[in-house]
Amino acid sequence: MDSLKPIVGVNKKDVFFRSLLIVGLCVCCLGVVILVALPPIFKFVLDDAIYNGVVDRIVIDNKNAEDYNNWSVYNDREAPYMMTWWFWNLTNPSDVTTTSGNKPNYTRVGPYVWRRYRTKQNITFSPDGSSVTYNSFVSFEFQPSLSGSNLNPQTDLITNINPAYFAIVNKAPQGELGLAVGIVQQASYKIINGMKAFFNSSSYLSLNYIRVLSGSYQQTITALITNGYATNPQEAAVIFFENWANSTSIPTNYTGVVWNGLLISTSSGVSSAISTSTVARLFDQNTTFSFFDQTHATIWSPLIASANSTSYNLLKLTFGLTDIQMLMIQSWIAGDFATIRTTPALLQTFAVSTLSDLAYLQWGQATPLNNASIASVFAAQGALSPFAPGVPEPALAPLAFGVITVPFNTSKILLSGPVGVTLNNTYLAEFLVAAQSGGDLSPWGVNSPILGLQLASYFAQYLVSTYATSFITPIFRAGGGSITTRTPQTMVFDCHDPLITALNITGFKNSCAFRTNNTLDPPGLVTILTGSANIVNISDYTMYDGQTNVSYYAAPLPVCCQSDNGQFAPITNNENRRDQMYAWDSDFQRPLKLDYSGNEVNQYDITLNRFYINYNSQFGANPFYYQGTSGLANVSAANSGAPIFITNWNFNGVPTNISTDLINGVTTWNNDTEVSMTSVEPETGKVMKYQKTGQINVWVVQNTTQNLLGVWNSRFRDGVVYPIAQVQETQEVSKNLADEYKGLVGSARNAQKGLFWASIAVGICLLLCCIVICIGGVVGSLSQRGWKVDQLVKDDSV
Repeated sequence: MDSLKPIVGVNKKDVFFRSLLIVGLCVCCLGVVILVALPPIFKFVLDDAIYNGVVDRIVIDNKNAEDYNNWSVYNDREAPYMMTWWFWNLTNPSDVTTTSGNKPNYTRVGPYVWRRYRTKQNITFSPDGSSVTYNSFVSFEFQPSLSGSNLNPQTDLITNINPAYFAIVNKAPQGELGLAVGIVQQASYKIINGMKAFFNSSSYLSLNYIRVLSGSYQQTITALITNGYATNPQEAAVIFFENWANSTSIPTNYTGVVWNGLLISTSSGVSSAISTSTVARLFDQNTTFSFFDQTHATIWSPLIASANSTSYNLLKLTFGLTDIQMLMIQSWIAGDFATIRTTPALLQTFAVSTLSDLAYLQWGQATPLNNASIASVFAAQGALSPFAPGVPEPALAPLAFGVITVPFNTSKILLSGPVGVTLNNTYLAEFLVAAQSGGDLSPWGVNSPILGLQLASYFAQYLVSTYATSFITPIFRAGGGSITTRTPQTMVFDCHDPLITALNITGFKNSCAFRTNNTLDPPGLVTILTGSANIVNISDYTMYDGQTNVSYYAAPLPVCCQSDNGQFAPITNNENRRDQMYAWDSDFQRPLKLDYSGNEVNQYDITLNRFYINYNSQFGANPFYYQGTSGLANVSAANSGAPIFITNWNFNGVPTNISTDLINGVTTWNNDTEVSMTSVEPETGKVMKYQKTGQINVWVVQNTTQNLLGVWNSRFRDGVVYPIAQVQETQEVSKNLADEYKGLVGSARNAQKGLFWASIAVGICLLLCCIVICIGGVVGSLSQRGWKVDQLVKDDSV
């Protein structure tokens, strides 16, 4: 057999196949590069482009921003915000107020569903666009189809503890006793100021004209005779009558005669045209209803005559006067004569410097009205008292309590001095303590310990036990007491507590109604960061309700963190943000931490990150928030001192010895409907689904050193956390809005995926081509340069 021989020499085909091998190796390298390098490059570039596109969309830093219109109405049209209430109805209220030993019995009534609508108003961006300030206008609309059958928030009645009452009691020194003292103080303040206004009024001056007019008239008659203008009283009277009725200016031809304040036509400049004979009858003491008729002395008072048409018409008929002439007479009595004649005479008679001082004389001695009350003077004439209804003026003078007469200076200092008892209830309480303990009473102008005890008895016993109780009893009946019955609509939105109204208390925020409707909420401005300076801080509060700090806790707490605009910073590019998310809660008035659950939920084919509110940030014991018991979030300070505590539904997490052990009808359970959660789309930071739940409660704990309920509710069942209502607020974007958000990044993500897989496909194709080319090159080259069989010789020996 002949041997195989190699081909010797250079072959062009061999060069070609070797070149083909090199090309295959290059294609292989290119395929590897495309397969390994391009996908992460595409991802990085497109991630950055998507992120920037998202930022451009979600940052609202001017009114021309792309999403400004949706932002200004909170997306309420495409993301309905529903608020659902269940109320705890107390079915045995008498067992609470009498401590009979029976537990309070509760039934749960609901659901009542309202839809919320919000719009931003008064929107102002900072010059650099880094922040925006605005008001939120809120309105709610009841949703019958989503509420329980046959439920009507306007007519259904719910009985339960009244948070507003306990807000008032908690603020009053010594609880209900302090409230009673406060009622007395406010009434005393009103009466003394009402008296001052009365004694300075034309009504009082016109009531006193008769005691001054008689003397002024006789002085003028005497002056006319003395100065030779008349020889007898009859002649002088004719001169007086003529000038009284018709002189339009002060006469200058009667030297030595003082006419100031005695003429009825000088003010108008027009003669009254009342005849001399009629004037003579008006000034005749023997004529009924004349100016000098002591029996009917007050009938000419403008207030009384105008209030009693019979008296007015009787005067017109008796003296034959016209309406204009009646008006001129009444204006003269209450005007010129009162100012020029009556006032100086009264000041001199009672030895006081101002008419206001007569109020202190009336309060302590009743001498300005001859031992009568202001109300009785008017009642005797058939006219209404000048005091508002509900202020029984006669009961608020010491003479009504017993034989107590108070010196003028003492009355003035006691009532209106530097520590006057009418100025605030603290001063009144301090006076009572000092008087009853034998302390120094000189700050109140009281120099006699006996008088001090008498006044203390008058304030503390008569006024507190009699007047304050009579004052507050009808208020309790109207629903202003410790237990009240109201409609759901009233409890949530329209509450006007009778006691708060009667006491004219302002600033009792949320202690009566829990929400506001058709108004600004919060009342003050809010400021949030737009994210243009730092996207991490997008939509974070820097001011809430006009405040940059809240003062409800152990130290001022800065307003901060995520607002209620439903926008967080994007999470995808910063996974650590999941552990650093906080939101400001307007009910808690503080930031609450959000915990990432690790669960991803699907909403309209969008993957969402779910967060739950951290339990300890809500309900953990924390001395800074004045929370001493775990499970109870103390929001009293934010609710005007009402002992309102928020808990989980059905007291989950609350010690049973202050909750479910002491009441009937509330059992503990736990399911997803009770959980507060937020689901966020991580690419955009948009909140796609939101649920907030909580139970509103009133915790009645008496302070044993003050006995808060020691006057009208001394047998109130103490130490119980009373459930008021359960609330669930939900918001979920519609499919249209979800598709819009999905479209914000979806097409870019699809393009990114397409490029990724395209690069993978191209890389694989190139690698396959590389393999084919290399195999072809190797085989071709070997065939050209390898061994070739020239001749096959068979071995004969085989």
